Amino acid sequence: MQAFHQPAGSVIRSIQSENFAMTMLRNLSYAAILVIVFCAVGSAAQVQGYLIDKACEQRIMAGGQPEAAAHTTQCSQMTACERSGYFLYTSDGKVITLDAAGNAKAIEALKKSGKKYNVKAEVTGDVEGATVKVASLKLL
Repeated sequence: MQAFHQPAGSVIRSIQSENFAMTMLRNLSYAAILVIVFCAVGSAAQVQGYLIDKACEQRIMAGGQPEAAAHTTQCSQMTACERSGYFLYTSDGKVITLDAAGNAKAIEALKKSGKKYNVKAEVTGDVEGATVKVASLKLL
C-alpha cells in the first residue's frame, strides 16, 4: 500500500512543479511585454544640435555641419520658417524633429537669443522615432 502512495505523491509533485514552471513562464512573458511597451512608447533623452527651421532642411542636409552652423537666426524667425516647424541637426547628421510644444519653445528662445548664426540648442523630452516631445529647450 505504501508503494501505491509514493507514485501518487510523485505525480502530484510533478504536476505542482509543472504549474510552478508555467506560472513563472507566464510572469516572465508579462514582464517582457511590459518592457517592450515601455521601450516603444518613447525614451526620455537630452538631444543637442543646431536649431534649424524645417523650411531649410534640404539645404542643411546637403551642406552638412558647415551649412547648419551658418544658418541664421533671422532666417529661422521668418514667418514661413516659423510655420514650417523646427528640428535639431545633431553632430552625427541626424534630424530630430520637434513637436508642436517644442516649436513654440524654439520660437520664444530664438526671439530672446542674441545670436545671429551658429544656434545650438539642447532639448529634453521623450524621443519617439525621429521626433521629440519637448519638455524643455535651451539655447547653448
